[in-house]
Amino acid sequence: MNELCSLNDGFARDQGWTQQEPFGLLNKMLMFLQDFDKREFQMYYCTIDLDACRKLVAEGYTIPSAVDICNQFCAETVMKAHLQKAFDRDPTAQYAEEMVFIFDNGEDFFHPFHKKWERELKRFKKEKGWNPWNVITDVHTTT
Repeated sequence: MNELCSLNDGFARDQGWTQQEPFGLLNKMLMFLQDFDKREFQMYYCTIDLDACRKLVAEGYTIPSAVDICNQFCAETVMKAHLQKAFDRDPTAQYAEEMVFIFDNGEDFFHPFHKKWERELKRFKKEKGWNPWNVITDVHTTT
């Protein structure tokens, strides 16, 4: 969104984007979202004050990276909310609908999340227990 509104990176003027086009795209996206059942649609986002993080680290605190924080509090929260909805609908359900996570190409969050997903799948196979990460069937980037 930041890149779109500031006409940077993939939305740069030298790639043909004008000041009006981001608003047209946002309008189309909002119109698309209107088709979703509002009781089912959930949105998550995470913002990190990087200056505050650097200050805390400089003061000697150990904190996770911004990428790890966002992955935990967005991507993992999405997964847990999805599972909770499945069990709220049917408390005897043993599985929820499969999930696929798609990250923007070049997104910093992709590799750490993908690695954690692979680790969790291996742990699931080794321990043969139930693992919420098992509901995710694929994690990839856009092309």
